[in-house]
Amino acid sequence: MTRCTFMLILCLALGACDQDEPSKKSDVKTKMDADALLLKDIARAGPEFERRLMANIHVQDGLLIVHDPVLHGLATYVLPLNSSWVISCGIGLSVVLGNSVSGDGTSVGNEIQINLTLGMIDQKDCDVLGPRLGKTLKTILNEGGQAARAPPP
Repeated sequence: MTRCTFMLILCLALGACDQDEPSKKSDVKTKMDADALLLKDIARAGPEFERRLMANIHVQDGLLIVHDPVLHGLATYVLPLNSSWVISCGIGLSVVLGNSVSGDGTSVGNEIQINLTLGMIDQKDCDVLGPRLGKTLKTILNEGGQAARAPPP
């Protein structure tokens, strides 16, 4: 009897997992559709991607604090202000912070990636968005560095 009960609970649990899956897929599709629409107007896209970047990065006590947008508050990274960074644009738009580390034939990454969109962006729009976001990130890092070097009041 206990074995049947266990099997019934297992089946119900697995069935419940499948019910959430279409909802998650539709949420991702809705977000991708909204981003595709946003990318048709680069004048609107720039400020929105800056907002997304600033929502996940800030400086505190002379350190760069990065919140993982995918894990929604479950992961926070702390890096030095002088961490390297790169903006990748084309197949999506992302900011990667930190340094890559490679080992013996396998690659181990310690970089932090903030995906601002997964949408396709053409080169002329990347030429606008990339420098804009780069300036925003430099401003965040420079202002944080200046605050850390400022003498106490």
